[in-house]
Amino acid sequence: MFKKIITAVLATLMLLIVLPTKVFAENETETNISSDEIELVEITEEGIFIDVLEPYSYNFASLLGSPIGKCPAEYKYNYQYVTKQQLIDMKRNMQNGGVLSSTFIGFLLGKINPLLGIVGGLLGNENQMFINAAEDALYYRNKDNYTIRTTLRCEDSYQGQRGWVHRYKITSIYIY
Repeated sequence: MFKKIITAVLATLMLLIVLPTKVFAENETETNISSDEIELVEITEEGIFIDVLEPYSYNFASLLGSPIGKCPAEYKYNYQYVTKQQLIDMKRNMQNGGVLSSTFIGFLLGKINPLLGIVGGLLGNENQMFINAAEDALYYRNKDNYTIRTTLRCEDSYQGQRGWVHRYKITSIYIY
C-alpha cells in the first residue's frame, strides 16, 4: 500500500515537471506582426523601424516559456497579396515619385494603421529594395496574383507603458 502511494506521488511530480517542459519546447513563436500590435513606425537614415508591442501576460506558463524583454523571434514576416496590375502600379509609382509613403508601409504591414499617418515619405534603400523585388517577380513569373513577403529583424527591446516593445527593421522584401 505504501509503495502505491509513493509511486502515485512520484508519477504526479513527474507529470508536473516534465509535461510543461514538453509543451514549452513544442510551442512555436509567433512570426507574424498584427497591425494592432504596432506601437510606432520610425524612419531614419538607417531604415524603417517598426516597434511591436508584446502585451503584458498574466499567464504564468507563458512567462516561463520565453524570457521577458527578449525578442520572441529574431525574424518576423508579413504576407500581402496583390494582383499583377497593383504590383505594376506600385512599382511605377515608386520609380516615378521615388517616395515610400505611409500607405505603402501600411500595405506592407497588413493594413493601414493610424500611427502610419505621420510618415511622410522616404527615399532610400527600402524604396530600391521594393523596386528590385517587383522587377524580378514581374520578369521571371507570369502570374495574375503575387505574394509580397516583408522580412523584419528584431534589433532591440525596451519597456513601454503597455508592455515590452520590440523594435524590428525591414531587412528584405520578396515578391513571388
